[in-house]
Amino acid sequence: MPADPVQFCGTSVGRMSVKARVLIVDDEPDVVVNWARVLSRDGHTCVTATDGEHALALVESERPDIVLLDLKMPGIDGMQVLTRTLAVHADAAVIVVTGHGAVESAVEAMLTGAIDYLLKPLPSNDMLRRAVQSALDRRRLIQENRRLREPGMQG
Repeated sequence: MPADPVQFCGTSVGRMSVKARVLIVDDEPDVVVNWARVLSRDGHTCVTATDGEHALALVESERPDIVLLDLKMPGIDGMQVLTRTLAVHADAAVIVVTGHGAVESAVEAMLTGAIDYLLKPLPSNDMLRRAVQSALDRRRLIQENRRLREPGMQG
């Protein structure tokens, strides 16, 4: 594995087109690599970071559709990344995924703007896929709703 904590993963797989740009942020490199592999096989473009500072730089430069975000990281923690991500890129769908789950952190993350809160270890890669697909579906509906509310779009 490269020493650089930022990696770019597959942009397309076979005949599948890119569905979304996903930023995966976790201080455990094995988690980042595994999730990127799973999601890139499904046609997503994965951008990864193993710390909050790199994650925030990627939020600004890459404008991800979805952010998979660990809460407990050294330095800039996941709650700070969540808050700052939504401040600069309000359309990002943030899914908090943590091994240190507590009711208080789940409530705080959801009130801050996370759209989902999952506990690690995930029981299967299918749970990861479903969470990403659900986030994509929700994001698409919000964008469609916004588009339909624009002047001139009402019937």
